[in-house]
Amino acid sequence: MAAIAAEIAALSREAFRIQTSAAADEAVPIGASKLGGLPDLPGSIAWPDREGGALAFLGQISLREIPSQSSLPQDGVVSFFYDNAQNSWGFDPKDQNSFRVFYFPASEELLRAPSPVKEKPPSLWQKIKRAARERSEFYFQVFATRRLAFVPFQSIPDPCAKVIEEALSKLDDEEAYVTFLEEHLHKGPAHQLLGWPTVIQNEMELECQMVTNGIYMGDTSGYKHPRRAELENGAQDWVLLLQVDSDDDAHMMWGDAGMLYFWIRRQDLAQAAFDKAWCILQCH
Repeated sequence: MAAIAAEIAALSREAFRIQTSAAADEAVPIGASKLGGLPDLPGSIAWPDREGGALAFLGQISLREIPSQSSLPQDGVVSFFYDNAQNSWGFDPKDQNSFRVFYFPASEELLRAPSPVKEKPPSLWQKIKRAARERSEFYFQVFATRRLAFVPFQSIPDPCAKVIEEALSKLDDEEAYVTFLEEHLHKGPAHQLLGWPTVIQNEMELECQMVTNGIYMGDTSGYKHPRRAELENGAQDWVLLLQVDSDDDAHMMWGDAGMLYFWIRRQDLAQAAFDKAWCILQCH
């Protein structure tokens, strides 16, 4: 990789691998980082829902636990929720209510929220009607609690990323970069804070930019939209905030062994406007 080492280094981004370990939820301190379990919320904040159905709590990150925080607030808790039914893929502007990202400054008092009331099991007829509406038939899930540790590293772009195309053209064997990246990747579930994403299908920055400007991106029509030329430059403002992998230990499975990606504009991240993040699901 010597021929393009300097270019790769220039494109690298500070990131944090998220390592997990088993923990009883009641043993995790209020406001501490974790996947799963029950969220810690201010008394004034209700458990978020979508169309009357509670969103699933993915986890929370205590920013004071991050070893280095160049682009993050120095303190506070960021909390992530996602559509329990997994009906949201992030390519439709209507998906904006299918996830939530909260930021609670250190001055806010947090309390461990109780689990939402579970529905009674539906009758067969209710199941049939629900299936006809293309709604999920599984019930609200509280994921297994996992304590988190953050390990800093320099992440590098996916081989298909446009920013790396020119550099890779200088290699005699582009597969060398793929091999290098594979050696560089997470061992185990690829949970990650900041940096370049582990892409499953395609780059997501333009999708985030277009869909948050009201343009449907579930087919090729979005990429041909007349506003693309106007909006495209803004795609470079989007950066990965959090990547949540499918994880057997946490009882998380996103589609077919997929990942959830939370993206945010650099400007919003600088203002701690985490509520302006966007979520995309990709799977194999």
